[in-house]
Amino acid sequence: MNINRMSLFIAASVVIFFQLGAQSIKPKLGEPPVKSTPYLFIDDKTPAYIMKSAIEKKINFAMYLQSSDAGWIRKNIDNIGRGSLLIFVKSPVSELEKGYLDELAKISEYKVTLVCFSGSCKKEADWTHPLIKNNYTIEWKKGKNGEEIFMKKGKLVSKGSMLSATDMKDFRENPTVNGAVSFKETGFSFVSLDEEITKKTSADVWITVYYSKSEKKIKEFVEKKI
Repeated sequence: MNINRMSLFIAASVVIFFQLGAQSIKPKLGEPPVKSTPYLFIDDKTPAYIMKSAIEKKINFAMYLQSSDAGWIRKNIDNIGRGSLLIFVKSPVSELEKGYLDELAKISEYKVTLVCFSGSCKKEADWTHPLIKNNYTIEWKKGKNGEEIFMKKGKLVSKGSMLSATDMKDFRENPTVNGAVSFKETGFSFVSLDEEITKKTSADVWITVYYSKSEKKIKEFVEKKI
């Protein structure tokens, strides 16, 4: 009888331990969920030494593919395309942008995720690549409570959860965020390292894209490899 009671006590203790552990590691909006893969958003202002360090630590890159950055893309294309890559585009994609998209896809061995955030995103032929299958769109829609942001992949639709009112400016002219936006159903979170993060997010997120205008914060991010 005592043995049975002891067994029940141990079993209950194990269950409580794991429940408390799960609660303690529940991520906040802006913190990487347990299984989240981090991506660092880079552009022509990202220092070369930070990109080199990120490559050494096998951190994936996210970028905005636009013709105005052609010189920077050409200079860094081999480094940008190492590992998995998330590319934001406006639709329709220009011929120059299509050429770079094709090169980046080949260099990364087609481990590319495409996200169309502006323009004619509903016309997939205007921005997709025949050998890239991970294609998403981000769009704003007017609802009963004002404008709301959504991320879509085929018939899968995910409503965005925003950190603050400043996120109403996110994904307008540029694919950037002011605080943090999370899309549970599509598994994405977009986070600014420049803001204090307090709100909680879902552990279902599997890709987190990090942004910062601060060289210091980007450097710290890479060194810590969040």
